[in-house]
Amino acid sequence: MMAASVAEKPVSFTGDIQPLFNKNCVSCHGGVKKAGKISFLFREDAMSKGKSGNFPIVPGKPDESFLLTRLTDKSDPMPPEEHGPMLPAKDVDLFRRWIAQGAKWQGHWAFEKPVRPALPKVKNSRWVREDLDRFILARLESEKLAPEQEQDRARLIRRVSLDLTGLPPTPEEVAAFVHDKSPKAYEKVVDRLLQSEHFGERWAAMWLDLVRYADSKGLGQDANREIWKYRDWVIEAFNRDLPFDQFTIKQLAGDLLPNATIEDRVASACQRNTQTNDEGGTDDEEFRIEAVIDRVNTTWQAWQGVSFGCVQCHSHPYDPFHHEDYYSFVALFNQTRDVDTRPDFPLMRVPLAREDYARAESLDREIASLKTALHQPAVILANDKNAWAPLVEIKPTADKCGVAVEQRDGREEFHLTGTVARNTRITVEAPVPAGLKQLTALRIDGLPLDIEKAKQLTEWGFVLSDLKVFIVPADGTNGVAVSLAQVFSDEVDPFLDPQDSIDAAPAGTSDEKEKTSSRRGRTGGFAAFTRIDRARWGIFVTRTPVDVSAGSRVKIEMAFNQEAQDAFPLVMRRGYFAVSGDARWAQLVDGPDAVKARADLASKVKERADIRSVSLPVTEELPLSLRRQTQMFIRGNWMTRGPGVQPRTPLTFPPLVGNRAPDRLAVAQWLVGPENPLTARVLVNRLWEQLFGTGIVETLEDFGSAGEKPSHPDLLDWLAIRLRDDHKWSVKAMLRELVLSSTYRQDSHISPDKLARDPNNRLLSRGPRLRLSAEMMRDQALALSGLLSPKLFGPPVFPPIPEGVWNPFLGNEKWPTPGPDNPERYRRAVYTHIKRTIPYPMASTFDAPSRELCTQRRILSNTPVQALALLNDTVFHEAAVALATRMNKIAAAPEERIRSGYQLVMGRPPDNATTARLQKLYDQTVATTHDVSAGWQNVATVLLNLDEVLTK
Repeated sequence: MMAASVAEKPVSFTGDIQPLFNKNCVSCHGGVKKAGKISFLFREDAMSKGKSGNFPIVPGKPDESFLLTRLTDKSDPMPPEEHGPMLPAKDVDLFRRWIAQGAKWQGHWAFEKPVRPALPKVKNSRWVREDLDRFILARLESEKLAPEQEQDRARLIRRVSLDLTGLPPTPEEVAAFVHDKSPKAYEKVVDRLLQSEHFGERWAAMWLDLVRYADSKGLGQDANREIWKYRDWVIEAFNRDLPFDQFTIKQLAGDLLPNATIEDRVASACQRNTQTNDEGGTDDEEFRIEAVIDRVNTTWQAWQGVSFGCVQCHSHPYDPFHHEDYYSFVALFNQTRDVDTRPDFPLMRVPLAREDYARAESLDREIASLKTALHQPAVILANDKNAWAPLVEIKPTADKCGVAVEQRDGREEFHLTGTVARNTRITVEAPVPAGLKQLTALRIDGLPLDIEKAKQLTEWGFVLSDLKVFIVPADGTNGVAVSLAQVFSDEVDPFLDPQDSIDAAPAGTSDEKEKTSSRRGRTGGFAAFTRIDRARWGIFVTRTPVDVSAGSRVKIEMAFNQEAQDAFPLVMRRGYFAVSGDARWAQLVDGPDAVKARADLASKVKERADIRSVSLPVTEELPLSLRRQTQMFIRGNWMTRGPGVQPRTPLTFPPLVGNRAPDRLAVAQWLVGPENPLTARVLVNRLWEQLFGTGIVETLEDFGSAGEKPSHPDLLDWLAIRLRDDHKWSVKAMLRELVLSSTYRQDSHISPDKLARDPNNRLLSRGPRLRLSAEMMRDQALALSGLLSPKLFGPPVFPPIPEGVWNPFLGNEKWPTPGPDNPERYRRAVYTHIKRTIPYPMASTFDAPSRELCTQRRILSNTPVQALALLNDTVFHEAAVALATRMNKIAAAPEERIRSGYQLVMGRPPDNATTARLQKLYDQTVATTHDVSAGWQNVATVLLNLDEVLTK
């Protein structure tokens, strides 16, 4: 009997068993805790012997499976009483049958590669316009529901216009569509909208939520950040229908592409939307790590729809991700150069005019090539041990702390003791090495105090603000200053200019020229900025070789005047010195090749500087010599380090492919590769949600086992493969197919029966009816009133906000609202300045996020404040005034003005009863206020606040 029952009713692991584990078991036996050494997240754990010596699950043998013993033991129940009641008999029976059937373990559906399903058969095939309609109709027919008829043309063109461009159709566009009787009338509308330059503005708003784009840094002082060139790139990418695989690769790793263009590097600014904390006293390394972790979490949220961030502190509580998986993936993002600094290094100068991109790109490549050509010979000489003689018998002094000398690794090193302070000066004297006849270069190596610990937790670095070198004769008379000409460091293009170490004017000088030089605000120098985890070298080459005699001494004076975050002195705490008499150093200063290269470099740098540009934070990788070792964080604490990890993807997922080293580019290619199970599903689900209000998977933020199951799983997989393979990742092609479908074109009318059986329209038994987003709400009001500026791109704008809202931490920051006659006041909402700590009030009122974190879906609210904003917010008040003026210009007679205004906002004429009600409102207002303008303004306000105007 049991065998027959098993054969007749197979138990699904993902459908029946995994939800029971997640609901009842994994809080104690999962990724966070493994009570009794048992976990039900991974098959190997569930089938292994527990602490008690028993096997929880023995496939095919329910009577030997300890899980069933515990589930039915009333004296010692599982789950324990404090965790909830015993499982009902039906659930225990499911476990018993599943084990008897062999306890087949399946991966979660979303983590399995999608397979193109067969198109379902339907009865009412005439309703089908696109193949996707078959999936919807088959489900409706199985539920004995019928789809709604097609939406009337005026409402349909408004719906699709708002969905594709975020703007309502013009009266002329509505009229043209209503009167176009050709079979392709609607297709022509859709194709026109897809080619609109405003398409990108609408869809960029969705994407910018995901990548938490903002015009400020967020944490601490929340200072402004000039990153709007990235926002414009996103708009352009949507407008030109950049395939989503390229869209992905450029944003995650545009800087790593061969021959990366300016646009590629602008796209990489996506990774710089992380928050930085430039508040005094904060730790740069802590917030650098926070940024890396945020990038990892955002990548998984935006592209994979999975709560991977849970694994920072422990293995995932519900999904098969090990703790080590997380940090192995972090290692792929942990090699970027950016640190938590006020200047937001690294920065790239992006031309304001696109026509200057090609020239700037060419100059940037020439400049980089010249810098490398000048740097490489110095590296070769730096690594030539025969070119150097170490300084020994050194005598260091420090003016603000203690200093000691120790022998280490066969050399003499100084190290500071006690507390160091800003403006520390260190002086070192040592005999000139025997046999050295002339001095051509000085080498300084700076190290962490504890280099082994620094490999795990970096120390604060240093900035050598000023360096002076003297040769002190053997007779002890005053030393002769050595003129230094050139500085080379171990980086080709460091954030801070090493040359500033020798160009800065000495403190207290009376020379007016030098005072002027000092006032130029040099803050660079040879540096380990801002942290140090290994030896760093700088080489200071003399202007001409300096003769030295036997018995003379070298005197080195170093000043360290900088500090990080107004609190941490950037002082070299440990170091050693060497000198060179190699004549080849002179060739790097005044040799003909070096002189020409430097002249060319200066010329190219000046030419590049003359191109009007804006500084943009971009992503760059560390050079190989400075690569970091990534370690696990115990319980997620960045200061408590576990073992090191190698970069890879989670073991549950396919590995990285290709021959390139594991890095961000490999990750980007993996995300859009054919083996990745989630990217295409997540994207089509996101597009579906934007059009229909709810995704096929309702929990856009969680495709894991704790998320909602898809309402139409076969449709989701069919669309994912269609997007990836048939449309070649074209978002416009996918959207075109969706909005041309009969499913999309349905009337949004809901009958009592459908309200009862399908209240949330999960079966798609009718068309979507949704409140407009914050951006659409504002843009529509401006468009209908005639105020909207059509201008695209550019720096963020500052529309009116209520008095008292703008109170930034930094008092010098302003909210410069343009005047009523300035079209910048009426730009589209996507261009509004986004300050994370003071969000634009109107947008926040209508559920737009502050962009501090990745927002995968906006949960719409319905509050009285929203009604008040629509009536009183400056933008809606000005729109109502302008709409009233527009109505007055269209028609002279009051009734015609009312009808024209209604036609303008609704796309169709009002019936007589509606016209009469609006006429009555106008008459009552004029009678009360004795103001005709107030009457028309009230009518316009009502029109803009109609429920049908605020929804689509």
